[in-house]
Amino acid sequence: MSNNCWLKQSLYAMQMCQMVIQAMWVTDSPLLQLPYFTNEMVEKFKSNKIEDIPDFLNMDNDLRMKLLEMPESKIQEISEVCNHYPSFSMKVEVGNPGDLSSGEEMKIKVSLARDDEEYSPLVSAPYYPKVALNK
Repeated sequence: MSNNCWLKQSLYAMQMCQMVIQAMWVTDSPLLQLPYFTNEMVEKFKSNKIEDIPDFLNMDNDLRMKLLEMPESKIQEISEVCNHYPSFSMKVEVGNPGDLSSGEEMKIKVSLARDDEEYSPLVSAPYYPKVALNK
């Protein structure tokens, strides 16, 4: 792709695919992927420095419950979607880290690992006409 100058087009195609599946713009808040979230809720969470789904997952449970202000059945649905959200870790190794000079080539090894014990192929995509988490 890169040698044929197709990298930018490939990235745009991947973004477009994600936007179609999630039924949202790539510029929208990731929190809108969660069931029952509205723009008003997103603003409420942003004012508490919760900007994306990992922030939402790692926040204090008491604050999360206070900000959600919804019935337990809806919170359970949000929880189910969050339980299927993938978690990755990234490790970066720089070759010859002590001998770096501006403009020189260097080797960088990037390793990605999925942190989930159980892999779930299901995603929350309620507007996509394929099997998804939402019923």
